[in-house]
Amino acid sequence: MKRLILLSLLIFAPIFFDQDNLSAQTILTRKSETPITCILNDVCFINEKVGWIVGENSTILHTRDAGTNWEIQSGGGTQLLHAVNFVDSLTGWIVGEKGLILHTKDGGAHWIPQTSGTKQLLYDVHFIDHTHGWAVGCGIILHTDDGGKNWLHQNIKTSYDLYSVRFTDSENGWAVGGGTILNTTDGGKQWNEQEHEARGCLYSVCFVSPQIGWVVGDYGTILHTVDGGSNWNLIKSGREIWLSSACFKDKKNGWVVGIVYDSLTAKGVILSTQDGGYNWDEELKEHPVYSACFPNQKCGWMVGEAGAVFNIRQK
Repeated sequence: MKRLILLSLLIFAPIFFDQDNLSAQTILTRKSETPITCILNDVCFINEKVGWIVGENSTILHTRDAGTNWEIQSGGGTQLLHAVNFVDSLTGWIVGEKGLILHTKDGGAHWIPQTSGTKQLLYDVHFIDHTHGWAVGCGIILHTDDGGKNWLHQNIKTSYDLYSVRFTDSENGWAVGGGTILNTTDGGKQWNEQEHEARGCLYSVCFVSPQIGWVVGDYGTILHTVDGGSNWNLIKSGREIWLSSACFKDKKNGWVVGIVYDSLTAKGVILSTQDGGYNWDEELKEHPVYSACFPNQKCGWMVGEAGAVFNIRQK
């Protein structure tokens, strides 16, 4: 049954969720078939054709033809891989449990371990170029300025698990987790907590400029800022939605994915907006969805449980 849920920003702008289908602005073209059925945690595409997916049991999948064929790459071992990030078709990093960091210079033909200096679980990794990158995990932020040859701990004033990190340049970055949003304007020499009114855990952060960004988390929470996080406006669905990943390509076009409970059954939820979050379209999927990546405004990839991989194309 079609249902519209009216939401309000803190500035009292109306927000609408369309709970049946994505509108005519987007088309879910296909579910991409992969050779595995395990949980997939993260996806990274550098263009419409070339991408990587990581998950449990050291799963690394790679495609060069937009998911028509998937190649299994070897990361060694059976560890949980949490996040993958590439800066071009050859150079990328993966992070996971027990402080694992893997690096490739040949598109994943060979994955080489790097020394992280921690045994803590690492949840996310983000590089802005071939040398400058950050990784976050259980109460830690790591930084490298030499492509991962050396990873150093940065000082933070939180014990929360940090699940997501994003930088817009070498100076401006954000990390989220637990109930906190951390911000730096000097590459991580100092991290400061930003105030917000969301409750529950925050799982993903995305910025398209040093001023404009979004954070998502528990209870259907979507936070939005237009001033670098000095003020966060709260968008809240009013339903038990667990939002795990946000991906925006500009200040208007974005996607958020996660889990919604339908009669105690966990299903995937995909939200899309073309106006910066004032209106959202929603589609439910059979399996929970954990991560989204859009290499451009027209094409995106989403992954989740049971080896689920979805390809979305926009008109």
